[in-house]
Amino acid sequence: MPATLTTKAVEKSTFAVTASFFDEDDTPAVPSELTYTLTDKFGVVMNNLQDIPVTPGSTVTVYLSGNDLSLPDKGRPGRFLTFEGKYNSSVGEKDLVDFVEFEIVDAVAVT
Repeated sequence: MPATLTTKAVEKSTFAVTASFFDEDDTPAVPSELTYTLTDKFGVVMNNLQDIPVTPGSTVTVYLSGNDLSLPDKGRPGRFLTFEGKYNSSVGEKDLVDFVEFEIVDAVAVT
């Protein structure tokens, strides 16, 4: 289920996002394959982070830092970390698409 984080990332710092996935019955699911993409709210891919493979597990943590958390447009601090993959359920293999939304705090003196 999509989530909006209340914790904000600091521009060009380090930020960890931990995610868990659930099947159609809301039972924890371990993906058989998984990637992530980082975009702004308009779908612009940030720092070339598109379709990055993730080692599947019951939970996964993605670490973002430096230019991953840059703010080229100070008026667009929102980011989406979108996960895509597949998982096995009682009715066969299913597609997985989920995302986490978060904001980046402008660190005024950072260049």
